[in-house]
Amino acid sequence: MLSEEERLAWIVLSQSENVGPITFRDLIDYFKKPIEALKYINDFALKGGRKKPIRVGSKKKALEELKKAEEQNVSLLFSCDEAYPKLLKEIEDNPPILYAKGFLSLLKETCVGVVGNRNASLNGKFMASKFGYEFAKEGYVAVSGMAKGIDAAVHEGALKTGLVPAFTIAVMGTGMDVCYPSENKKLKEDLEAKALVLSEFPFGVKPHPTNFPKRNRIISGLSKGVVVIEAQIRSGSLITSRLALEQNREVFAVPGSPLDPRSEGCNKLIKQGAFLAESVKDVLEELDKTPPLTLFDVINKSEYKADSIQFDEDALKEVRTAVLQNLNVNGVSIDRLIRECSLPIPLVNVVLTELELAGKISRSAGNRVFLRAEALEEK
Repeated sequence: MLSEEERLAWIVLSQSENVGPITFRDLIDYFKKPIEALKYINDFALKGGRKKPIRVGSKKKALEELKKAEEQNVSLLFSCDEAYPKLLKEIEDNPPILYAKGFLSLLKETCVGVVGNRNASLNGKFMASKFGYEFAKEGYVAVSGMAKGIDAAVHEGALKTGLVPAFTIAVMGTGMDVCYPSENKKLKEDLEAKALVLSEFPFGVKPHPTNFPKRNRIISGLSKGVVVIEAQIRSGSLITSRLALEQNREVFAVPGSPLDPRSEGCNKLIKQGAFLAESVKDVLEELDKTPPLTLFDVINKSEYKADSIQFDEDALKEVRTAVLQNLNVNGVSIDRLIRECSLPIPLVNVVLTELELAGKISRSAGNRVFLRAEALEEK
């Protein structure tokens, strides 16, 4: 369990410049404690080629976060906490911190993601409400994104069971004190009182297009499977289904009329091998066949903790050169980089941490790394 000082350092580190979820985890794995990671964060960045110091998160702001959380009855779940959801901890880019309000006990139940179109049809919303209601009645937690349309209908369906807690979780793409869309204010209040609302974003964060793919990975990461109801070909719901596959989750799609573009994405998913779901029963029967998901490490970081190995700087320099030479702006999987370049895993992970802190690379779901355009110009 983290001390108060470590909780503050955890928040400060998570809000520091160029510290994404994977780099955060790597720094914690390497240094064990966030306080130690903060001491050496600039050494890593400078070795990665950064010219000026990292903008480290503000301790004052971290204290304000803790104060707001206490005032608003919001729990902060750190990824090292026992209460942190186990399946979410499994994904490679799990959030360092989850803000939570409501019944934390729901995080221990089996979850199923249900997502779909914001501009849903009446039939689509009816189906979503039915799925939310029936999952809750069966003791499964329906997870969605509290957007208008399908998402809202899923939560409303679970709330109609009258259960307390209602078996539904809303994952937000804003800070906990920002309601988006504003029309869902009453729904958000009901979910906080009777179910559970989550976010990885600090207080005050407003909606932004880049927030929602991040939110979607949490929806799928919490869930054993994801059901898509009404989705266009280019939609956030299909992003969620892709993330689910990358996270080794099952994907289900509710078929729709070929004449309705809102069903085009679902029908395509079925053609590509997603399970056809006409009812909650279809989903549960398939999930019952799926072996229980177990925790795993994407890469075993224990090999290179600070007190167990000293890296040879010449070896690190060679790996830095090889990594930069083989990356491009289109991205490459870390597994492929390691395999095709015959690079040692521990050194690659240290170098990638250095390069992300230096602002030379970015990461995405699917264990992929991208060279930033400005770094390409320097090559």
